[in-house]
Amino acid sequence: MSEAKTAATRFREMFGALGIPVEIDILEQGPKKIELRIGKASPPTLGKFALPVARPPPPLLTSDTAPMFMTELQNQEVQDGYPVSFDCIVIGKPLPTVRWFKDGKAIEENDHYMINEDQEGCHQLIITAVVPTDMGVYRCLAENNMGVASTKAELRV
Repeated sequence: MSEAKTAATRFREMFGALGIPVEIDILEQGPKKIELRIGKASPPTLGKFALPVARPPPPLLTSDTAPMFMTELQNQEVQDGYPVSFDCIVIGKPLPTVRWFKDGKAIEENDHYMINEDQEGCHQLIITAVVPTDMGVYRCLAENNMGVASTKAELRV
């Protein structure tokens, strides 16, 4: 499978886990670059084939832009001892730096918290094994020289 198709599959799975059906078009593929257009899929009409909807391409960040969350954190409920993941996508130019907080206190990566990010703006906080003291409000804060944005969600155990 090509890198572009692998990336498209990864994004479909990520959005699917959030309950968001997406259509992904491969716009360009080079040795060090893959450009995808990701759009929300229209639900199919019963008894009919859904015609593709023409839509403008997503905004390309050609000038400096404050951070903006394309997907926000979702509230989670998980049983004691199970892992949980908070996921979001943020864009901005220059690429925003992201920090994670629990109840207003900064989270550092360790054996309990894993923090993942990629160059496309996908950010993830994984709690490897939830304990009751993990209950609270989690916030992802994105910042660049143009501004600040944040998204938050609650974890219930």
